Amino acid sequence: MGPWRGGSEVWRGSFERLSRLGSAATDIVLSWTLCCCHVSAIASVPAKHVHTLHTPRTTAAQHAAAAALQHYIHPAPPTSIHPAAAALQHYIHPAPPTSIHPAAAALQHYIHPAPPTCIHPTAAALQHYIHPAPPPRSAAGNPNVPCMLPCTPRSQVCNRCVRRFDHHCPAVGNCIGEGNQRIFVLYLWMVFACQLGIIPACAAFMRQLHVAEAGGSGALLPALLYASDGHHHGLLLMMVLHCVLVFPGGYLALRGAFCAASNLTVSELIKRRTLPYLNHELAGYCNRFDRGSLANCYQFWATPSVDWWGEYMRGDRDMVARGVTLTTVLSPGVLLRWLDVYATKRRAAEQQWEHKRMHSALTSLGIDADSAQRSVQVSAAASGTAPPAPRPCCNHTHD
Repeated sequence: MGPWRGGSEVWRGSFERLSRLGSAATDIVLSWTLCCCHVSAIASVPAKHVHTLHTPRTTAAQHAAAAALQHYIHPAPPTSIHPAAAALQHYIHPAPPTSIHPAAAALQHYIHPAPPTCIHPTAAALQHYIHPAPPPRSAAGNPNVPCMLPCTPRSQVCNRCVRRFDHHCPAVGNCIGEGNQRIFVLYLWMVFACQLGIIPACAAFMRQLHVAEAGGSGALLPALLYASDGHHHGLLLMMVLHCVLVFPGGYLALRGAFCAASNLTVSELIKRRTLPYLNHELAGYCNRFDRGSLANCYQFWATPSVDWWGEYMRGDRDMVARGVTLTTVLSPGVLLRWLDVYATKRRAAEQQWEHKRMHSALTSLGIDADSAQRSVQVSAAASGTAPPAPRPCCNHTHD
């Protein structure tokens, strides 16, 4: 009985362990089955109803509590504040004053003066030239707006602001100014030199061809006639073309040299009578940038970019100190002064001759010329359109 009793206890323990394992396996299977059923039920519900399975419905009381909580976290700005707080805010950020003390107004006007309403006509013309009005809109509707940089007296707008503007060259398709004027003058002189070299080279080549092909004497005229008879038309045409173009080429090259030696630009040379900074109030042409031929050439080739306002003021002070109307006489610009003086004297002579001719015509009709002139002036003055009195003729005599 002892051994069997021990064997029965062993079997009883094994059976109990197997029973616990079976119970655990059964619980696992049932749990897995319930989970699968729950997942399949959720998957069969539409997406817009998924949240209703887990989100409870909110009541009106809950909405009111949430609104109160949100108002506490993010309060609305107050519509009215305490008078003390308003006074403090006005002290920190005061409103701009509507009226100030007369002494403060006078001081402000002295610090920031108002622009003048009227200026001298010469100053107005100079200001209009320095700051010209913006150009009109182009065909495409895009305005050519200046660069908004400080302008110099010699600047001008040519699709952009150009310092020391010379002219717009259609041959190169670009504006000539301070940056490329030296290269442009060299280009003109090279073209002129090539034209001067091509003409004798073509003539010499035609003479050699005439001697080699027709046994000529080597003279120029028989060689030209031989080429015009049907031989070497292209060579003769090249020579004739350069003989014609050498005159405008030489004019452009000499004009560039003249402007460089007199410290002028082509635009200033053409419009010198209408530019205020190139004229004197009493003497006509007056270039305050001119320092003499040598100094002008050195400035043109070595230091082209200078302070033109400073140069203008220095030349003006120098003329005032010496009591003259020209900065120097050792410059080709003196020729322009002589031309202006000659033109002024010629206009005066023409007016005097016209006055003498009119006086002779009135005298031949038996009319007193002086009385007629005075009556015309009186009637014109009465109508408000009095013409200027003609200048008296120095050699005027009554017949």
